[in-house]
Amino acid sequence: MELKLKLRKPPDKITPVVPGGRLLKLGLNEIKPSTNNPRHLFDPEPLNDLKENIRQHGVLVPITVYQLKGQDKYGILDGERRYKCCQDIREEGLARGEKLTIEIPANVVDPPTKIAGLLYMFSIHNFREGWELMPTALSLKVVMEELGTTWSDPIKPGRQLGCSV
Repeated sequence: MELKLKLRKPPDKITPVVPGGRLLKLGLNEIKPSTNNPRHLFDPEPLNDLKENIRQHGVLVPITVYQLKGQDKYGILDGERRYKCCQDIREEGLARGEKLTIEIPANVVDPPTKIAGLLYMFSIHNFREGWELMPTALSLKVVMEELGTTWSDPIKPGRQLGCSV
């Protein structure tokens, strides 16, 4: 018996699943928190722990940002807690009369669509820690509206977000 293998031609264009980017160090004045971030509530105790860690070691994991349209600033996709901690450290230094220059390592990616940005944020935070219920529900509503689904048929956003709705 003779076995023949049939090779499939690779697609002309392969779309990356994870956005690639370039690594930069950005000053706090070059970064803006995302207005689309579903996470509005931050537990103060873990935030203080993160701030102390950053104070001792710096920002070890780059934030993920994209250049805002028509601006010299970058919007945050992932890393708002690290950004907030760096802002607090700078403000504490200013209160003591110190002028601190803080730069954050940032992975700069292509600007996402609104729905892609929300899906990215859901995916990241689904693996780390859960969001509070109200911001999660409001963000799911936006995702469902963008995808054209209803509460009676929540399967599509549930599959894309890796959760049940």
